[in-house]
Amino acid sequence: MKKSNVSLPLADEKLLVIRITALWALNEAGLGGMLHLVRSPFTGIFVGGTAVILISLIGFFSSKPAASILKSLVVVLLIKGIVSPQSPLPAYLAVSFQGVLGALLFQWIPSFRISAFVVGTLALLEAALQKLLVLTILFGMPLWKSVNEFTDYVLKGLGLLGSATEGQGALWLAGLYIGVYGIVGVLIGWLAGSLPAEVLAASQRLVLPEIGPAAGKPTAFSENKRRRFWQKPAFWWTMGTLFALMAIPFLIPGASQHFQPVWLLARVLAVIGVWYFLLSPVLLYLLNRFLAKKMPRYQEEVEEALLLLPVLRTYLRAAWTETQSLKGVFRIKEWAVRVIAYALMHSSKIK
Repeated sequence: MKKSNVSLPLADEKLLVIRITALWALNEAGLGGMLHLVRSPFTGIFVGGTAVILISLIGFFSSKPAASILKSLVVVLLIKGIVSPQSPLPAYLAVSFQGVLGALLFQWIPSFRISAFVVGTLALLEAALQKLLVLTILFGMPLWKSVNEFTDYVLKGLGLLGSATEGQGALWLAGLYIGVYGIVGVLIGWLAGSLPAEVLAASQRLVLPEIGPAAGKPTAFSENKRRRFWQKPAFWWTMGTLFALMAIPFLIPGASQHFQPVWLLARVLAVIGVWYFLLSPVLLYLLNRFLAKKMPRYQEEVEEALLLLPVLRTYLRAAWTETQSLKGVFRIKEWAVRVIAYALMHSSKIK
């Protein structure tokens, strides 16, 4: 794989990759878990963008990009399940897509910068499309019809409604949302392609901050058996209520018009209920079984990454304090460069 004309630091490749993997896991389990809790619509930009940068760094430092990225992906998924069990299934799908995409492109495309650019763009576009797909499955086409009617009403009030804009509000909003993600993806891809040289240069000029002993031990998967979803009374109450509501238009003649809002609400609740009580638990169970089988093989990497998390949090705080003289995007970029550089410098100290 063709890479930038910079020399690798005097550290073992395995150590470099595991330190970057730990940063990736911290991003997914820490920042990702927090944003999923507050249901941020821009989780994909922050978490996905950071993941693209870290995947690109693994591809840059590894002699076998595909194998290293896929191995790191499994480690990240294991740690995500340990540290951030509240993350929904789409979060696992998104990070898996990013990892597999990075493994394929960094292996197949000779140019590192082109690979990083394509990975960044496609990963962010996938994040936007995934959110729109979830909304469509959840609320159905009536959601977009309502958006069209609302935008038509607003534009008509402003005197801006025309034949080209009538009934196109949902399409414009969806296009704008995808466009924002696409532009950010292009910027992230460009940044990911140029970042390794900056990180290596920073590792030569920076002094590693002093840190205390890394406290804590790796957390094991919980052995407490939880009740299956079908054993919970809430499951049967929810499903019974939903089916009763959905049956009203068929049981009562002429009720379809009067009960249209109830029907729509029942549909939304039914999709949520089926997803929350049936599909998501089953798929997460299968995923956890797959990861549990992989755990013995990756035990060493998972434990080392988990032990690194407190150290990396210290570097996050130290780098943020050191960059307080900078403002805005410049501070964020310098902060990211320092954090990654500190992680690599830390790897060279622990042999």
